[in-house]
Amino acid sequence: MVPAWQAANGWMNLWAPTTAVTIGGVALAEVGHDKYLRFVWPLLAVLLVLIRGFLVAGATI
Repeated sequence: MVPAWQAANGWMNLWAPTTAVTIGGVALAEVGHDKYLRFVWPLLAVLLVLIRGFLVAGATI
C-alpha cells in the first residue's frame, strides 16, 4: 500500500496546480500552466504505465 501511495503522490505532484515547486517553476519560466501540461503530458502517460506495471509486478511477487 505504501509504494502505491508514494507513486500516486509523486505522479500527482507533477501536474497538480497547488504544488509550489511546479507552479513556481512554470511562473519563473513565464509559461502558462496549460502549455506546461501539453509539454509534460507524454511523460505523465509513460510514468502512469510504468507505475502501474511496477505495482502489479510487486503485488504478484
